Amino acid sequence: MPHGIVVEPEGGEQALHGLFTTVLADTSTFHGVLLDGSKGRVWTMLFSASWAGFNGQRGVYIKGDDARGIAWTGGAIRENGDNGVWIEKGTDIQFDAVQIASNSRAMKNVANGISIQPGVRGVSVRNSRIGNYTSVSGAQACGIFVERGAADVLIGLNDLRGNSTGAICGEGTARRYGNMP
Repeated sequence: MPHGIVVEPEGGEQALHGLFTTVLADTSTFHGVLLDGSKGRVWTMLFSASWAGFNGQRGVYIKGDDARGIAWTGGAIRENGDNGVWIEKGTDIQFDAVQIASNSRAMKNVANGISIQPGVRGVSVRNSRIGNYTSVSGAQACGIFVERGAADVLIGLNDLRGNSTGAICGEGTARRYGNMP
């Protein structure tokens, strides 16, 4: 299976108000969860107590200017081949109380727990444990990587111990508070 969960409406279509509780997106060839707002609206996708692990590439991949209002609460995003979470485009995205661990299995110390790209706006990462602390061989470089050009990023009250390169990396700016280390 190339992807575990795919929300990818065609041009002019929309996918609104998805509720995903205790969803398992495991061992897909590419991405565990793909939320693609490139051609149509992907609004208000809410994940709770869900899992995106051991996928060949990214655990969660968010892309497209019309991806907005995405929230992942609880659960785990871990031991994926590439980044745990890759936010290429989108607005109003939240991760809260999530275990994001030991990603970058394909190439150690290259990919990150969460990567936030230029043009992304309104991301918050709170109350999460992000680092290399599991028993499997992944070794993510940074807990959270913020590229220059990302806007309105809030990173707070996270435990970011144990990443290979650093806790919060990149040339982008983010409001930070109460993180360890």
